[in-house]
Amino acid sequence: ESIMATLRHRGVRAQVLGLSATVGNPNVIADYLGARLVASDWRPVPLHEGVYQNGVVYRSNGGKVRLSDEAWRAMRKLLNGNDVEPDPVVLLALDTVLNGGQALVFTTRRAQARNYAFELASAFRKLGLVPSEDEADKWIERLWGASGEYGRLASELGDLFSAGVAYHHAGLGGDIRHVVEDAFNGHFLRVVVATTTLAVGVNMPARRVIIADRFLKDYDTGVERELSIIEYKQMAGRAGRPGLDPYGEAIIIARGAEDVDRLIDKYIKGRPEPVVSMLGEALDDFLLGQFASGRVANTSDAVGLMSHTLAARQGIINEDRVRKAINSLVSLGFLEDRGGVLVPTGFGRTVAHSYLSVGTGLLFRHGLARAGGSYPGDFRMLALLALAREARPL
Repeated sequence: ESIMATLRHRGVRAQVLGLSATVGNPNVIADYLGARLVASDWRPVPLHEGVYQNGVVYRSNGGKVRLSDEAWRAMRKLLNGNDVEPDPVVLLALDTVLNGGQALVFTTRRAQARNYAFELASAFRKLGLVPSEDEADKWIERLWGASGEYGRLASELGDLFSAGVAYHHAGLGGDIRHVVEDAFNGHFLRVVVATTTLAVGVNMPARRVIIADRFLKDYDTGVERELSIIEYKQMAGRAGRPGLDPYGEAIIIARGAEDVDRLIDKYIKGRPEPVVSMLGEALDDFLLGQFASGRVANTSDAVGLMSHTLAARQGIINEDRVRKAINSLVSLGFLEDRGGVLVPTGFGRTVAHSYLSVGTGLLFRHGLARAGGSYPGDFRMLALLALAREARPL
C-alpha cells in the first residue's frame, strides 16, 4: 500500500501484478490497483477439507471418513491396549505416514510445536517408523552446518530428525529453518510441526495439513482469538503435493462434538475476510516514517500521498485526520516546522530509524526523563522494554 501510494503520488506509471489466494474482496483490491481481476479456482491437486472429532473426519458435504485400520492398530500399540482417548494429532499423523504421505501440523505456540514434535518422534520410534541412520546423518550434518550460534537447537532438532520429525518456527534462525524446509521437501521428514508463520510464503506442500490449535493470543489486547478464515485458508493451501498425491487434505481438530458443524460452516464453507487497510491503526507511525525517509516534506505533501492509499479509498482516513496526526507529531516533538518545511527532530528520526512506534518512543522518552538523564538501571530498562508494544509478542 505504501509503495503504491508513493508511486502514484510521484506520478510514476508502473505495471502492477498482484497475486493472492486468500482475498475476500478481490474486486476492491483490483479497483484500487487499477488492475484487471483474473480469478480462478483451479488447483493442481484437489483439496478435501474436514473436521476431526472422536475418530471421524466430517466433510462439508455430510460425508464421514474413518481413519485407516492400520493407524488404529498402531495407536492401540502405543497405548498398550489401554482404553483412553488417543491424541488426535498423533493419530492423524500416523494415518498419514502409514499411508505413504507427509503431514504438516499447525499450532499457534512455539512451545506447543516443540512438544508435539517430541511426542510424534517418540511414537515413531516405538513403532519403528524411523528413517535409516545413513539418511538421517546426512541431514543432521547439514543441520549442524547451518546452526551457527544455534548449537543447542541443532542438537535438539538432530534428535528429532533421527525420527523423521521436526518443528519449525521463527525462533530457529533462517539457516536452520531452510534445512528443515529442504528436508521436508526432499521427503526425508515425514512430519513437521509448525507455527502459523509457515503458512505464509513458504513452499512446503504436504499430503495432509492438520490444524491442531486455532486460538491465537492478541498481544495488543491480551485476549485469545480464533484463526481468521484467511489464516485457515493459507494453512489449508499447503495440502497436496503436485505429482505425488491424488489429493490434499486439510483437517481441523475440533475441541468437542458441538464444534463440528460450526467449524465446517466457518472455515470450510466460509469466504475469506475482506482485505482492509491497517494504516488507520498506525497513522502516526506511518507519517513519521514518510517524513524521516524524505518522501514528504510538508503537510500538503503528506495529505497528497495519503490520498493515494487504500485507507483513503476505503474511507478509513481523510485529510482532516492526516492534518491532526501531523500536528500531534509536531506538538509531541517528533517533527519541527522550519518555515513550512517539516523535518524530524533528533528524537523523531531516532524513533523512525529504529522502527519503533510513536507510542513506544514516548514511553522510552518519559522513562529516561524520570531518571534525570542518567542510566536508570538494568531493572528499570527491562521494565520499559517489557512495556513496549513491540515486545508483547516476546
